[in-house]
Amino acid sequence: MMELYGKLGGKTDAWIEGHLAEYGRLSDQIATHPELSNQEYETSAALCRALESIGFSVEHPYAGYATGFNARYEHIVGSSRPVVIGLLAQYDALPEVGHGCGHNMCGPMSILAAGALKDALEAGNTSGVVRVIGTPAEETTGEKVPMAAAGLFDDCSFVMMAHPTTVSSFVWFNSLAADPYEFTFTGKAAHAAAAPWDGANALNGLQLFYHAVDMLRQHVRPEVRLHGIVMEGGSAPNIVPSRASAHFLLRAPWRNYLNVVKEQVFNCARGAALATGTTVEWKMFGNPMDNMLRNTIAENTLTHILQDELAEPVNSHPTLTGSTDMGAISWRVPTIELQIKVSDKEIPPHTVEFAQAARGPGALKPMAKAAKGLARMGLRVLLDEPFRRTVHEELDQRKKNLL
Repeated sequence: MMELYGKLGGKTDAWIEGHLAEYGRLSDQIATHPELSNQEYETSAALCRALESIGFSVEHPYAGYATGFNARYEHIVGSSRPVVIGLLAQYDALPEVGHGCGHNMCGPMSILAAGALKDALEAGNTSGVVRVIGTPAEETTGEKVPMAAAGLFDDCSFVMMAHPTTVSSFVWFNSLAADPYEFTFTGKAAHAAAAPWDGANALNGLQLFYHAVDMLRQHVRPEVRLHGIVMEGGSAPNIVPSRASAHFLLRAPWRNYLNVVKEQVFNCARGAALATGTTVEWKMFGNPMDNMLRNTIAENTLTHILQDELAEPVNSHPTLTGSTDMGAISWRVPTIELQIKVSDKEIPPHTVEFAQAARGPGALKPMAKAAKGLARMGLRVLLDEPFRRTVHEELDQRKKNLL
């Protein structure tokens, strides 16, 4: 197996190098024309054209998503059930900063890896299926969550993608479970000068809630993140606000602990409403995200591929903390999201500076490293049945330990 892996791994590397300039241009094109969540019409169409050009069949739109797609290539030898590799593309931009998270690179890196795997399957006369799934709106509603719930990734033996970062590359980070909530306080309008006693100030309820959440922070685990913004606070300063609302993101390292924190936050809202004579309601304004379920066997294998086969150093103790809708997939299928370094300088994500680092000639080398890593990881999954089995066994065991 390892002899065939070595032979085909060299072939995937060569395919990626031969197509790197083309997909670098595609990445830069996407960066030049950023599109917001669920509005990625030109971007998804460009990625689909690229996949069709290398022999993938493409379904677009997909699963009810106007900007989603499902690309597939099959190479079947014999009658055994083929192994399916899933590669993900996300491609939404941010308001004001464009591709300040570098999603312009994600689709091209996955397509490079997919094309290389297709070439390797044909060269090695090996059975396998390669899918590239376009997933909209990572930055807002996190559409991988309902896509995972609908079973759209369940046929895959392994799911992966690559994402740009700075300072150092890594294959695991502190992904937090996250729930997005909108809190709305309702009071009673009144003239703020002539008869404020006739009113109930919804903004006061929201303010008190905000302060209560601030005070809660000292009594939760240090990994917890509670943060929000005011969406509505009244219509005029001489009217007691009858309505005020805020969007909050509640995050914790595990889903079961987030559920505990969430109830504490709800109690903050209830108490604030009671204290101000208002009422409060809450609802989700996006999809809940689970923490990424780690798979150390897969992580160690990809780390070895990057460091020992591709000479890309990997940071085993990254400090990045955030949330991703990839977490929903990781509880169903072994999943990895490779973070590839595009700058030695630390650049905060979601900034114009990050968008600049994830495009142009400087992004080509990391794009190649990431695509080669994904392709070689895909080969390992396709060729090594005992490896596939142990990766799935670890997933099952971790789920049992955390549920």
